Amino acid sequence: MDDGLDMRPSHGNALLKFAAVRRYIEISNTAMQGKWIRRNYVDLQAGPGKNRIGRRIVFGTPLIALTANFPATGFYFNELDKSNFDALSKRVNASDLKNTTHLFNDDANDIVTTVCRDLERQSGLNIAFVDPEGLEIEWSTIERLARVKRMDLIINFSTSGIRRAEGAGYYEVIDAFLGRMNGDQYGGLHRVKFGCRIWFSFTGNAWLYWLPNNYQKCWRVFKLYFSQNLT
Repeated sequence: MDDGLDMRPSHGNALLKFAAVRRYIEISNTAMQGKWIRRNYVDLQAGPGKNRIGRRIVFGTPLIALTANFPATGFYFNELDKSNFDALSKRVNASDLKNTTHLFNDDANDIVTTVCRDLERQSGLNIAFVDPEGLEIEWSTIERLARVKRMDLIINFSTSGIRRAEGAGYYEVIDAFLGRMNGDQYGGLHRVKFGCRIWFSFTGNAWLYWLPNNYQKCWRVFKLYFSQNLT
């Protein structure tokens, strides 16, 4: 339903992303609601909360999390764009779960420490969704999230953006996004070209699921990565 607030224009492939995130949230909270009192959902680039896909209006990931059959008990939504943040705030305030939601209007790379410190003061399960439009998320942000105990990470990124940066010679941008391992002479680009097995090798407690999606009939366009820190 059009509520008159800002919406994010999206392509049809976003529906696959939304379906995957909804499924993961509901499976996790359904299975763990009787075992963990605290279950948090983190969305560092939450957007306005609704997306317009052609003539369709669909929930974005923050509203998907808030309306799940078995929702989390705490929510952390960050959105840098002021107009999107204002729309998100109004939609969250209309939810019955508004009192368990923390809203931030900041750069994801700057606010991540504040969010993680709050999570670390709790003893619960955590899911964080990271969905950059380009290469604006720094690897240090992913590392910081992964250090939180009992953290599940869902990361969506555009490999076409990485290929454009490679073509333009912006290797430092790629390395800031994908990180540079010790002894890795090729940096982040090396991991894109030669596989994703070491994507989360910076911590022995994290392990990786990867889901190539047939977005725009080309699996290279977008990837969803799932990682867990089980400590």
